[in-house]
Amino acid sequence: SIELCAIQLPNRGPELTLYTDHSQIIAEVAQSLLTHAREGQKLVFHGYCVGALWGYEVALYLREHAGVQPDHFIVAGCMAPHERAPQTAFMKTQAFVDVMTSPYKSGSPEYSYILSIIPAVEHDSTMLDQEMPPLEKPFEFPLTVFGAEHDQFVPDPKNLWAWQSYTRGPFRVQVFEGDHF
Repeated sequence: SIELCAIQLPNRGPELTLYTDHSQIIAEVAQSLLTHAREGQKLVFHGYCVGALWGYEVALYLREHAGVQPDHFIVAGCMAPHERAPQTAFMKTQAFVDVMTSPYKSGSPEYSYILSIIPAVEHDSTMLDQEMPPLEKPFEFPLTVFGAEHDQFVPDPKNLWAWQSYTRGPFRVQVFEGDHF
């Protein structure tokens, strides 16, 4: 059986707290997972876009502080942590805003919602530009990476292969037709 648990970053929601140090967020998410996971429960992480970067850091934190690692890590639409600079830089541009709002009619509730979260996303990109801990020892878990042929955030699908150095376990890349969404 599978129990799906979505994680909302501590810098989201009705009481928006804009953290300035991303390591605080990583520690809070990791501690929450340790608190709520049941004995023997297997963890599978799925990180989409920059959520994969957050997931990588949480996995690293859990391994270093609790001796726990996910049983599988699934990445989608994200460059490897050491190659993230173009992706986080793109998140601070008007082109990013255009990509995010393009599916919606100007003035619609969806369009307005996207515009309302842009400041938080830009804040995330600034935090993700902070130095991430380097991977000194690859993980053991299987790592699956999904991407798209025309992803606006990962301009060349070949970049997805850079994730391979993050695991000694089975590694797979699957590229689909389409764009980031």
